[in-house]
Parts: sequence; C-alpha cells; structure tokens
Amino acid sequence: GEDEAKALIAQIKGGAKFDELAKAKSKDPGSGQNGGDLDFAKAESYVPEFSKAMIALKKGELTSIIGPNGAGK
Repeated sequence: GEDEAKALIAQIKGGAKFDELAKAKSKDPGSGQNGGDLDFAKAESYVPEFSKAMIALKKGELTSIIGPNGAGK
C-alpha cells in the first residue's frame, strides 16, 4: 500500500539500491524481477500520469507515488 511505498522511497533516499528493492518488493510481475527495469517501453504505453513522470524525470530521480489508476499522491 501507500505506507509501504513511502517506506521504500525513504530507503532509496537513504542509499538503498532501487533495483534490489524492486526485485524484493515489487508487485509488478513484468519489471519486478528485472530490478524495476521497464526496458525500452514508450511512455505512451502507460497511463498519462506515469507517462508524464517517465518523460520528466532524469536518471536516478524519484517521483511521488503514482497509484494503480495513475493518480499521483
């Protein structure tokens, strides 16, 4: 849930490796086992809120939580 996501973001900000946390904690069967790597997916393939984040963020940056229906928090 949201609390778990916030805890994971805090761990990443504290120095934990994103890919290791993704492998251990991701609920996404597609990218979780790949360390959260979405490969070369086009931003347009996702809900608009996620697409906007993909386009705007630089490598290594984090965004706020984007919910299962695309709602940012």
